[in-house]
Amino acid sequence: MLWIAEKATELGVATWQAVRFRRSGSVSCRGEGAAFAAKVRSRMISALEQSGGGWLPEVLTDTTLAGLTSVTGALTILLDADGTPLLSLLGNGPHASATVLFGPEGGLEPSESEALETSGWLRARLATTTLRFETAGIAAIAVLRASHLLTET
Repeated sequence: MLWIAEKATELGVATWQAVRFRRSGSVSCRGEGAAFAAKVRSRMISALEQSGGGWLPEVLTDTTLAGLTSVTGALTILLDADGTPLLSLLGNGPHASATVLFGPEGGLEPSESEALETSGWLRARLATTTLRFETAGIAAIAVLRASHLLTET
């Protein structure tokens, strides 16, 4: 998670939030607590300084599925190997902002995916294969960043 926090900062994400899913609890090395949050922030600060970025992402408190089903005001994307190609979703018009959800390793439980879809999250894929957590996150951020930059005039 520390590595992806660095790369997300370099790519200019506005916010960062860890989500606890059922399968997240089985990850023995998952980061949590104040000490881990301080490590994330420190890595983000270093990445911002090295990249010359314009802002430090706002780090939101960890949440659960219930906290995600109430997200509004943005294009909400759930990365899923069975979803619509991400670029196809982005082709539906300009979007002021997007929220992307990915992970945990092993994927979401079917009931978690269904709850998100019911609340308006759109399934999107990046490849024809299942990507690892870090790869999926960075690839999605890069696609969204490139799409936004291509639509600016």
